[in-house]
Parts: sequence; C-alpha cells; structure tokens
Amino acid sequence: MEEANKRLALRWFTEVWNERFPGAIDELFHPDGVIHSHEASGWSVAGLDKLRVFFQRYLEAFPDLRIEVQEMVAEDDKVAVRCRVTATHLGDGLGLQATGNRVEITGMSILRFLEGQVAEVWSNFDVEGLYRQIGTVSRPARSA
Repeated sequence: MEEANKRLALRWFTEVWNERFPGAIDELFHPDGVIHSHEASGWSVAGLDKLRVFFQRYLEAFPDLRIEVQEMVAEDDKVAVRCRVTATHLGDGLGLQATGNRVEITGMSILRFLEGQVAEVWSNFDVEGLYRQIGTVSRPARSA
C-alpha cells in the first residue's frame, strides 16, 4: 500500500500541479477531500469545486509554477512529501497585484489516501518567504 500511495502522491504533484493534466483533479482528488494549509495562511479547501477554484486562482497568480518532489516517506494510508516550488508571480489570482518576481520556496505536505484518491492534505510551505520574494508583507484575502 505504501508504494502505491507514493506513486499516487507523485502523480498528484506531477499531473495536477506541474502538467495541469485535464481531468487529473477529478481522478486523483476524492469528492469529499480536504486540503488544510498551515495555520498562518488560515485557509482550507473542501471538495472538488472549491479545489478547482483554488487551483485556477493559484495558477493565475503563478502560471509557470513547478513543484519538485525531493523526498517521500510513506506509512499506512499517508505519504509525507518534501518539495521545492519555483514560480513567477505574473497574475493577481490570489488577491495580490502581480509583481513579476521569481520565487523559490520549500514546503512539506502530508497526503492521506482513501480508495486510491487524495482524501486529505496538510500542507506547510514557506509562505512568509513567498511574500518576501514577491515584495509584499500583506497576506491575500482568503479565496477558497
């Protein structure tokens, strides 16, 4: 089960976020799935419709987003992923005026799988570093 879940986690980051593969969200995200961010950002996304909105807004802000999976550890129905994110802030999708600044941050996510789909995600990325690199100290409004 652990190896199968690691493959699913890699598909999640590759097909959904890097390749923007049509249908990948529907295939890989459980209809009742929830994504929790770290407390500093104060947002979570519940369900496919809200994930689609968040996904579109995020890619609007960072259309060249790339997530490099650096390490994965799996146990039972969970996979912990350490990754590096690079992107250019080219759009206003997250409520912050585009700056054109290039960003590079690191982060970690724990994904829980149910019936071969992502059922829950807990993410913690260097949001403060992101804000610093795009040149703002303001947090975007909660969007999803």
